[in-house]
Amino acid sequence: MKKICSIGIILLFLFPSIMFGQLDGSGIAPNFTLTDINSTTHTLYDYLDNGKVVVLDFFATWCGPCNNNANAVETVWNTHGTGGDNTIMMFLMESSNSSNLSDLQTFIANHGVTCPTFNLVETTGVPTLYAITYFPTYYIVYPDRSYKQVSGDPATIASIMNAAIAENTGLSTTTFDAKILEFDQPSGTYCSDSIRPIVTLQNYGTEVLTSCQIKSKIDGNLIKTFSWTGSLAQYEIEEVELEDIVDLTEGTHTFTFEVINPNSETDVDVSNNSKDSQFTIINNGITLTISIRTDDYPSETSWEILFNNEVFTSGGGFKNANTTYIQEVCIYADSCYTFAIKDSYGDGNTNKPISISINGYVLGTITTFSSGTSKTLDFCATIPAPTITFNPTNGAIEVAPDENVLITFDMPVRLINNDPITDPTSLITFKKDNLDGDDVLFSASINESKTSISVIPDTYLDPLQKYFVSVGALVENEYDLIVDETSSSFTTSEYPHAIATITPTGGALEVAIDVNITISFNMPVRLLNDNPITDPSSFITLRLNNQTGDEINFISSINSNKDLITIDPESNLLPNQTYYIAVTSDIENKYDIPCDAANSTFTTVTSTGINNEIAIHSLNIYPNPASEKITMDFNLKENSNIRIEIYNESGQLVQLMNKENLNSGNNSINLDVSKLNSGLYFMNLISEKESVTQKIQIIK
Repeated sequence: MKKICSIGIILLFLFPSIMFGQLDGSGIAPNFTLTDINSTTHTLYDYLDNGKVVVLDFFATWCGPCNNNANAVETVWNTHGTGGDNTIMMFLMESSNSSNLSDLQTFIANHGVTCPTFNLVETTGVPTLYAITYFPTYYIVYPDRSYKQVSGDPATIASIMNAAIAENTGLSTTTFDAKILEFDQPSGTYCSDSIRPIVTLQNYGTEVLTSCQIKSKIDGNLIKTFSWTGSLAQYEIEEVELEDIVDLTEGTHTFTFEVINPNSETDVDVSNNSKDSQFTIINNGITLTISIRTDDYPSETSWEILFNNEVFTSGGGFKNANTTYIQEVCIYADSCYTFAIKDSYGDGNTNKPISISINGYVLGTITTFSSGTSKTLDFCATIPAPTITFNPTNGAIEVAPDENVLITFDMPVRLINNDPITDPTSLITFKKDNLDGDDVLFSASINESKTSISVIPDTYLDPLQKYFVSVGALVENEYDLIVDETSSSFTTSEYPHAIATITPTGGALEVAIDVNITISFNMPVRLLNDNPITDPSSFITLRLNNQTGDEINFISSINSNKDLITIDPESNLLPNQTYYIAVTSDIENKYDIPCDAANSTFTTVTSTGINNEIAIHSLNIYPNPASEKITMDFNLKENSNIRIEIYNESGQLVQLMNKENLNSGNNSINLDVSKLNSGLYFMNLISEKESVTQKIQIIK
């Protein structure tokens, strides 16, 4: 990307009331009035009306190329300006916002500048009017308000300017002369069989143009004649929108604009009375939207679309820097193309985003174009219809009878009348066996993003039953593509049984005496009368030795999910004692299937002989809570072997350590607990004659 060289201001400017085409070669050069550094006021059109060519030099005093070209540009002024053949006027316009009058005077002195010079032009808006994005920028403006941009280096700029100046044809002297300056449309491709011609009319005669006729021809045949009235002084322009032309046939056509009878007089110069354009009508075509973000040099950017390796259509003419342009063209549906973005300077589009889409569906993007003259993107003009995914999937077996059906779309959907889906029930078919089976009653809802429908049966599905669910062809995506009717079949499993697991497990040994007993279920349970369980003690038995032993008093509770019962004996269990715990079949799952009775027999630790004084004063465990390591400090009355046991809340032995031949007196043992999960544990320190239990907390 070229480096911008910036510039200054003036005192007065004006914008004419007529519409100008932007400076992409279209329309006419806009008028302005500025005051130079010598306090002389200059109006562009005043010089043009006197038959002079005006050279506009937008520059900055600090711009290297501006300084390099300055001497050559001055020779053009010396040759054709007031000191030469007096055929031109030249405006040297400092247009940056960072130069002052002193900088400009130094520039003038260094390069011997003698043409009218202007400072602080940036503040007048003229650089914006002329779409100046870099320095130097040179325009050659002719008496008829047409213009061209030129460029060159110190060796070529003078000859290039002189050649452009020589193209001047002078002021028109014809009395009545209406001119077709340019047209906006038709051009390119159209997906409809109608077009609306838009043409720019210019008065090239010396008399004010108040009326004329504009003919519209297609392939040489006169289609319509439009009578225009208005008021245009010489060289003024007006964009004229003509009547629609309809019922056009498919294919490529030539459109001709022709203007006749200016002010009901004979047009003196018929050479400028007509212009042709080609356009293509595509029946059943599809509109492609092209989004292009320009960089600092919009005029360098253009694009084209190739079809069968030939240019199908193209565009460009971008006028504003760092602006997103949306352009639409008609292309053949279900065909493949190559899109090419181009940069005439060869430095890319500085990675400005470019995308092509159909009805909002993006077919492709170009995000990296930082160098070179072009970059391409292959695409096909197709939009996929939404696809549907069922859960359970088609053919699934062993599906839980309480499972809902989820229907997922890979894009948002709506009703085919474009209304949003609020109640999808009418869109869904849900039956036993197949499409001809019995109806399944259900409700349905759709999520906020309109991408998934939940189908909820009113009751649990039957066990070992095949089901059929389908979505009718009643929904579409935002591109009006209808979803094909799609179905899925699946088979349910048997009703599952609630299974109780008791901890400590049957046959467990060395269970801590302060253990809490738990009964967990593989699913939520309830009472046989369908009421929720609040006090589980009515169907739980805790006894000594076996099912006929003495009852043990306990407190029991059930969690909020109704799948875990905790049994807390009113006092610690006896050491070296067998216990019997049982749950009856007086509870059931949500399918009304009673839970099988279960029981467990376990035995507590062998001894708890350490007295309270030793337990409280001689055993010190730290840190507590802990996460990685625990240190145990304790005092032995005599030499002994030591056993350390750690139990979880369910009474399961989760860690064991043996230490032999420890001396009497103070001892310290480090224990790695890094593999234990967060929770409450019970640590037993057992010597040959006694033991002590203490709670520890593990935090991760």
